[in-house]
Amino acid sequence: MILIHTAMLIPRRVTTSDSINIIGITLTFIISILTMAFTIAMWRLTIATLRLHREQHQQRRGELIRQSANQAMRAK
Repeated sequence: MILIHTAMLIPRRVTTSDSINIIGITLTFIISILTMAFTIAMWRLTIATLRLHREQHQQRRGELIRQSANQAMRAK
């Protein structure tokens, strides 16, 4: 970054190579932000899925406990 700022102090014409470099840096920056956003979204989806799975597992476990309690009551 220091080199870029230092180079900007030297007056010269902007060449095609400079424009291509600026476009490349900008695209790289945009792609990195999109990748970060996608990664965060996937983590949130994973966490939500795990929570849902845990809730379903707890409900199923509760149902099994109730069923076994009912069977024990009927057996008496």
